[in-house]
Amino acid sequence: MALYAVYSLVLKALSRLDEEDRSQGVRIDDMLSSVYSDTPEQLYPIARYSLWAHLRKLATEGKAVTSDPDDILATWHVTSDS
Repeated sequence: MALYAVYSLVLKALSRLDEEDRSQGVRIDDMLSSVYSDTPEQLYPIARYSLWAHLRKLATEGKAVTSDPDDILATWHVTSDS
């Protein structure tokens, strides 16, 4: 899967889940199954770190925000300009 396609999937999952509950934010584990739907669940521990890296990249682009990008357990929100 192309890198751009993964970023698109991450942003879509974040947008959809964040829309469902704006006040709570979205955790990485909440997004895993929608972003990596074609990945076996036994690989999810590795996929978590990949997803975290994508979210951190989206944060540097101003498309996602979290209180602590260095915390893999942090909650994430999509920004209004995404």
